[in-house]
Amino acid sequence: MNQLISWSEIFSALKNKTDLSPAQAKWAMNTVMDGNASNEEIKELLLGLKDKGETATEITAFVEIMLEHSVKLDIGNDAVDTCGTGGDSLGTV
Repeated sequence: MNQLISWSEIFSALKNKTDLSPAQAKWAMNTVMDGNASNEEIKELLLGLKDKGETATEITAFVEIMLEHSVKLDIGNDAVDTCGTGGDSLGTV
């Protein structure tokens, strides 16, 4: 990741309604996923994105980093999802 990117750069871009570059978005999510972002930094990132409006490029960069940090499980082909997403509108979540 580019060490020249900083939270101040990210927050300035978001405040100015400027889309994050893929490198900026990846840096931000990598910092979050590594546990090196404070709760305040995470809050400012998410609220800044909400205010500006997230782009597909930013979300794609976030997903790429989250996948890099994810734990890959070898569970074979016999797995069944018994949990669902809670999207049945029954209020059971």
